[in-house]
Amino acid sequence: MSKQFAGIIVMCGMMKKLFIFIILITFVHGALAQQVEEKADTSKAIIINNADRRVFETIGDSLTNYLYGNVQAYHDSAFMYCDTAIQRGQVFRALGNVVILQSDTIRIFSDSLLYNADSSKAYLTGNVILENGLSKLYTQKLIYLTDKKIAYYYEIGMLENGESKLLSQQGFYDLNSKNAYFYHNVSVENPDFSLDADSLQYNTEFDKAYFLGPTLIRQPKSEIYCEKGYYDVKNKQARFLQNVQYKGEEDSAESDEIYHDGNQNLIKLIGHAHYEKEDILATADSIFNFRDTGEIHLLGNAYYHSSDRTMKGNIIKYNQNSGQILSDGRSTVTDKNSEITSDNLDYNGNSGEGIATGDVIVRDTLNNSEVWCDSLLLKKIDSLNTTTALGGKLKPMFLSINEEGDTMRLTGNILYTYQELYQKDSITTDTINYLLVDGDVKIFSSDFQAVSDSLIYNDRDSIFRMYKEPIIWSDSTQIFGDTCLIFLQNEEVNKMHFLSNAMIVNTTDFIFYNQIMGRRIFADFDDNKIVTMNVEGNARAIYYVQDKSKAYIGVKKSECSSILFNFENNDIKKIRFFTQPESKALPMIGTDHEALKLEGFKWYGTKRPVLLSLRDWRSDL
Repeated sequence: MSKQFAGIIVMCGMMKKLFIFIILITFVHGALAQQVEEKADTSKAIIINNADRRVFETIGDSLTNYLYGNVQAYHDSAFMYCDTAIQRGQVFRALGNVVILQSDTIRIFSDSLLYNADSSKAYLTGNVILENGLSKLYTQKLIYLTDKKIAYYYEIGMLENGESKLLSQQGFYDLNSKNAYFYHNVSVENPDFSLDADSLQYNTEFDKAYFLGPTLIRQPKSEIYCEKGYYDVKNKQARFLQNVQYKGEEDSAESDEIYHDGNQNLIKLIGHAHYEKEDILATADSIFNFRDTGEIHLLGNAYYHSSDRTMKGNIIKYNQNSGQILSDGRSTVTDKNSEITSDNLDYNGNSGEGIATGDVIVRDTLNNSEVWCDSLLLKKIDSLNTTTALGGKLKPMFLSINEEGDTMRLTGNILYTYQELYQKDSITTDTINYLLVDGDVKIFSSDFQAVSDSLIYNDRDSIFRMYKEPIIWSDSTQIFGDTCLIFLQNEEVNKMHFLSNAMIVNTTDFIFYNQIMGRRIFADFDDNKIVTMNVEGNARAIYYVQDKSKAYIGVKKSECSSILFNFENNDIKKIRFFTQPESKALPMIGTDHEALKLEGFKWYGTKRPVLLSLRDWRSDL
């Protein structure tokens, strides 16, 4: 990159060099013409204060003074000293140990001097040194205007100011404003940086450099290219503009503007910011990089990608050392197997703790599931993870999508996950993951729907436990009891147990209801289809018989200790009654069907979850 920058600088330098050369030629010709055209101002004549020996020569009307030894002269506000001198009118030529003193701070040293009092111009040559306070300018040829306190040099010159050394082929130094302008092959050396430029403005009082063209700044571990800006050496602050490019040992950056604060070791990329470091890529409207703390602020259209995570949002603040992530505004943080989208996020990627608020969506990409909530709290207790999903205006919801694309929705007042350790054997331990849904639980999938007061699941035994009046619907069948256990195997329903006051109700027309009741009901499934169902403890059944045309031809009423149902393709193929069964067949006509409803019978159709929009599903249905 340095070679590319150097090429740009050389090209621009050649154009400016031609421009400055024309200016200097015009200036020199103007100065010589002025010497001829300007008339002498006798009120500002050169005064000779001292000389060890004087020789006068008169040729016509012209008087020439030859001065030897400790020559001292004065004009306007400038005192001039030398070994020998020649004065002819308003022109003063000096040789040997030339010194010009002006005000309290300006001193100029050279081998020779040509001074025109009419134009107040001093032409100094040979080992020229201009001192202004603590600043020193070194060159071989210098033009100095004593009335304006302005110096020019058109051969190589070097300015020393504190720890900074500035070198260029041509320059202009205004001692009143303490601004120096450097042109062509400009270089700056400082303990903290070096600089190459085509042109540069430098203020000696404030130790501040202004970039006037293509500039390359080098530091021990980085370099910056720009075409405009400034570097405040004293306060260690810099601003780089136009085609800005930053290159470090391990990182690089581009933006419309780069601001550097050396006191805080802060780099600000402003406008179309682009930052790269090893496996890290960050883009935003602006990027603030606090290099000492490892903190990066992405402001506006923020995007951050690393091997660990990807983040998108409006404002994202990330600490690479601690893993702390703060977002203000809608953002998405993606880790290896999870993704969190929220309005606000305060999360530590290293510890796994944090809080997300405002329309939170958490995606488990490994298990193809999601949690939607108003706020999400992530904590670790004894190094084990806990997650609490809370609702605000809308309830938290869990979504799970199977391989066929069917989505199961689960809502409740609170969704809570936590972990426990258990001793797997004498050597190893394992982690159990728990899911707890508390308050007004609702479940919907295409195959079944359910409600309960609370639900608990763990991945060790893969059992869903539903408490306090759980109800499950599948097609035209409703099952309920005091407690329900759903056993999973290979992510499919394997068994279902209803404990205490269990009842199954089935209807196709909501007029006549098949009913099965017992203290407990156990159902076995294969490939998500029911295979057997065992009703135990004071089993009773009301079953309406239909012919092949689905017309009702009678109703059977049975009581026994237990009933075993065998199914094929979800249809009953065989029923077995155990221990003193009593059965009675009743005709459809003349039978009080309302009286056939078993104790505790109720069709809870109004409680059954239905398919609505996600927002409606999270509202109070």
